[in-house]
Amino acid sequence: MMFADGDWAAGLDEKLGSLPDGHAAWRALLMDPKKDEKLEVYFGNLAKSGALGSDLAKAYLVRSREIGEKLVSDGVANSADDVNGVMMNGFYHLYGPINKHVDLMVGAVR
Repeated sequence: MMFADGDWAAGLDEKLGSLPDGHAAWRALLMDPKKDEKLEVYFGNLAKSGALGSDLAKAYLVRSREIGEKLVSDGVANSADDVNGVMMNGFYHLYGPINKHVDLMVGAVR
């Protein structure tokens, strides 16, 4: 059976649940002057969501921050700003893994 056969993707989308309010595509936020405000709303809604997809995203964000903090504590990076800068400038992320939004996720990860 090929992945294109059947309606498996729709079933997975349903299981993962809907995206939290405030979700926007990377490209839409990239040059948006209100990017930080929009991300704050999105992350707040993500933290409150109980959907499976949101729980996976929260766990990913928390683990990414832990890895970034370990890079600093192990001396691989000089600071959180350096870790964030590499992710934002080298990998085109909208934000680095060590940020205030992830604080909301720590208590929300199950």
